[in-house]
Amino acid sequence: MLKALPGKITKYNMNQISLFNFNILQSAIIAFLNEDIVNAFEFYDKKNRDRVSNVRDLIIRQKDNLDKV
Repeated sequence: MLKALPGKITKYNMNQISLFNFNILQSAIIAFLNEDIVNAFEFYDKKNRDRVSNVRDLIIRQKDNLDKV
């Protein structure tokens, strides 16, 4: 997006400049800079934690059943 912004405003690119709503662009940039860092893999970490927990429970049940036998 920022690559679309020209370095200088000239007569040549005045039509392109008029297409930008700079208030919205400024708000978007400020919101982006103030945004908290989010772990992109948080969803997968939770899924992995659930899988590991399920496997651990399965192994414990198998061990208990083996002890009973």
